[in-house]
Formats: sequence, structure tokens, C-alpha cells
Amino acid sequence: MGIHLDSMNGDDDGRVSKSSLVPAIAHPTPEDSFGVAVNIKYHVQFSPHFSPLKFELEQAFYATAESVRDTLIESCENVEQLCLYTKRWNETYLHFHKANPKQTYYLSMEYLQGRALLNAVGNLGLTDAYAAALNKLGYELEDIVERKFSPWEIVRHDIVYSVQFFGEVQGQSNGSRKWVNGEVLQALAYDIPIPGYGTKNTISLRIWDARAAAKDFDLYAFNDGHHERAAHLHSKASQICSILYPGDATEEGKLLRLKQQYFLCSASLQDIIARFKERQKDCNSIDWRDFPNKVAVQMNDTHPTLAIPKLMRLLMDVEGLGWDEAWSITSSSVAYTNHSVLPEALEKWPQSVLAKLLPRHMEIIAEIDKQFQALLHSKRPDLESRISDLQIIDGSNPEKVVIPMAHLCVISSHTVNGVAELHSNILKNELFSDFNSLWPNKFQNKTNGITPRRWLRFCSPELSTVITKWLRTDKWVTNLDLLQGLCKFADDKQLHKEWAAAKHANKARLANYVLEVTGIQIQEDQGNES
Repeated sequence: MGIHLDSMNGDDDGRVSKSSLVPAIAHPTPEDSFGVAVNIKYHVQFSPHFSPLKFELEQAFYATAESVRDTLIESCENVEQLCLYTKRWNETYLHFHKANPKQTYYLSMEYLQGRALLNAVGNLGLTDAYAAALNKLGYELEDIVERKFSPWEIVRHDIVYSVQFFGEVQGQSNGSRKWVNGEVLQALAYDIPIPGYGTKNTISLRIWDARAAAKDFDLYAFNDGHHERAAHLHSKASQICSILYPGDATEEGKLLRLKQQYFLCSASLQDIIARFKERQKDCNSIDWRDFPNKVAVQMNDTHPTLAIPKLMRLLMDVEGLGWDEAWSITSSSVAYTNHSVLPEALEKWPQSVLAKLLPRHMEIIAEIDKQFQALLHSKRPDLESRISDLQIIDGSNPEKVVIPMAHLCVISSHTVNGVAELHSNILKNELFSDFNSLWPNKFQNKTNGITPRRWLRFCSPELSTVITKWLRTDKWVTNLDLLQGLCKFADDKQLHKEWAAAKHANKARLANYVLEVTGIQIQEDQGNES
């Protein structure tokens, strides 16, 4: 069905009069700018973010994002029907489930992905269609994408895992260890769809929300006036996701930071194992030896280090594997990226705090440390004099025993990488020099880069058009080596002219923005045009 929003409040630029010419219809054909416009209009009317009687900038942003989500999520009957601009999220994961490839799981406390809306429409090849559609509705795409809202999280009510804290460890008659009692919260999954550029894939950024189970609300205590006590666990859950990196000067602050880190690791590892087992369902039994062939866990700095003892605990205490098999799987599946040699990237946590919050995991960390020391004794006795600089449990100050998380990462990972050649050399020759002498093939360099899609193709379309024209292909967007093809035109005056015109257009846009925001007028031609 379609309706006209003639009753919406307007402003002096006649935006509503333009908008009223566009009907509101769900599920348009996305290659048509009018179809995109009517779908945006549909979400203005029916998506419950704002009053349907208004069509202001924030509402336009949400409605546009909802329209893009339709394109990302909608499923086709078969993969062959998909074309580049109708790639589908659901089809991607159906394909992954059937093909059962090795997947990388990048664990990080934060993801700075930039403007999701501009990235999505650009990767889908729909920038022009959305720009034209929004123009029909009285808006500019450039204004929409700068809104600071996030409508992208899609709740997955069927993906919930229990996350335990505190408690105690009990020995079992069969020699196993069992973590009991303590505080149990729920991790609820939210997915953010991220489409690839020029591919059929739309993958997920999965994030987690902390909640208490409904049964943990004490209605009797609440009705007796003990409101805080009644919702005690609900309050604890809300603290985990309220502020990232809370102050850790106090023990309570340290506990909360570790809770955040473990919450991410626990939910993610349970999710990874569940997916691995689901894809092995057709087999008569689970072949855990295949786990490293299907799973790569990349730890971003030391914040997700607890993924190591968590994976060990799940494999041993839940899946019933022995230590040696669990260690072989874990050390073949996890890798560590170090971004900085600054202290904040090389966390050291008090053993007492870790043991209090995660008693079973502290046992596992202690055993990893014990076996590492045995390895040094048998293979590198020359390093035993430096054991205090290498071990995972640093007891050099008996009153303040700490766990250097970077040591746990290096010892447990199959690969350690820096993010620039100079940085990686510092890791190998200074920070982790003894580890490098023990495992010289473990350390690698992976130079950080920037995406040419965002920082050239999308943000400078004029310059991109010039490059594509002269190279006679747009494949340079995913293969920057092709830019070398411009060298043969280095002396071509026509290329110089077009290049300068593209840069001048960008400078003019910047000058207009500076004038609009600050009231300061700058000269567009100031500086070198080369």
C-alpha cells in the first residue's frame, strides 16, 4: 500500500512539498532512484523511530538507513539471482554454512568503522540512486550520512549465552574441575550488517548486550520496598555495557574492566564453538582436531586475552577434552596483534583480582605458566635466569603479583604481529626479544593500511572518475597496484588539467563547509594544486 504524507509539518525550503509527491511503498527495486525514494518514504511513515507527522533530518537519516537495511537483509530464492547491488546478508551465511570455510573472528573491545551508511551504499553501488532519491525528498546525501545515530544493530533474540563471574572451583571424582556458584548474566547478540565492495557478501559485526535473566528479578523484594536489591543483577548487567574502559584505580574499577573484557570473550567463544559444532552436525562425531582449520581467533591488543583461558576451559570442562588436546587446539587457533608498546596496550592485572572474578580461568593461566617454565628448562636453559621477565605470573613483587597479559598472548598464540615494519622490529628486538629468540617464526609484520574505498573512491568521487577514465578500469579500487598505470601519463597535460580540476572541486567544497561552520572565508586556490 502507499500513502501521501501531505499533513507533515514543513519548513521554508519546500521540503514537504517535494516529499508529498513521493508515495510510501515497501520493498522497491533498489536500482531505481524513485523506488528507493518511495521505500525511504515508507520507513518515514511506518518505522517507529520518530513521529510520522514530521520529516526532519534525523528522521530522514533513520528512514534512509532502514531502506539500506532492506537491501542488505532481504533474501532471494537462490544465489544465482543475486547481482552486485542486491547481495544479501542471509544468503551470505547460508553460503558459509554450506561451504564451511575457515573464518576469522576478530575480537576487539571497540570497532571504529566510520560512517556505516555511506560505506553501505557505496559498497552496494547505490550511492547515486540514494543521492537522487533523497533529492526527491528534499535532502542531500552528504547531510544525511553525517548524522550521529546508529540504527544498524539488529537484535538476535535466539542467540543468548550465559556468562559467569566469581564463584568457586570444585574437584570432581573423575579428576575434572567444575566452576560453580557465582554471578550469572546473559549475553544477547546484536548484529550489524557490513556489505563487501563489489561482492555478494554481507557479513556481520556481532556485538553483545549484557542482561540479567527475568527470573533474577525478585518481585517479592521489590513489592516489599527493597527495589535496589530486587534488581541487583539487572543493575550489575547494565554496568558492563554502560561505559567502555571505566576507571581502574580501585578494585571495583578493575573488576568492571575485566568483566567487560571477559564478557566479550566468553560470549564470542561460546558463539564460535556453537557455529563450529553446527557445521559439523552432519558428521557422526565432532572432530575437534579440525577446529584450527575452521576457526581463526585474532586478538586485538591485550583486551581480549581472556579468550585464551576461556577457550581452554570450554574445551576441557564443557567438551571433555584433555589438557594436551585443548592446548594444541587453542595455540593453533589464536593469534595476537600488538598495536602499541605503550602501557595501556600491555595490560597487567593483579592475580588476586583475576582469581576472585574468574577462579577457574586463573587456574588455567597458572598451568600455562607452569608448562611454559618447563619448556624453558628443557629447551632454553640459558633463558632461565630471565624467567621473571618472561613468565605469565609475575611474582617479582610478592605483595603485588600481576599477570602481564601480553606474555600470555605471546606464549599462547601461533602468530604475533606488529602493525608497521618499524613497530614489528621493536617487538622482535626489544619488547619481546627473548620470546623472539625462542620462537623466531612466530613474529610477523602486517602493515596497517587504509581502505581506498572510503578514503578515495567514496570521499573523492571526482578524482576517482579521473583515475578510472585514464586507467580504463575501476578495478584499482580493490587493487591499488593498478595505479602504477598512471605513470605513463605523468607528462600528459590533459591529465594534469583534469586532476587539478578534481582537486579544486574538493577544495571548493571544503571552503564552503568552513564558511558555513565557522563563518571564515578561505581562498580555494591557496596552496599547490598538484
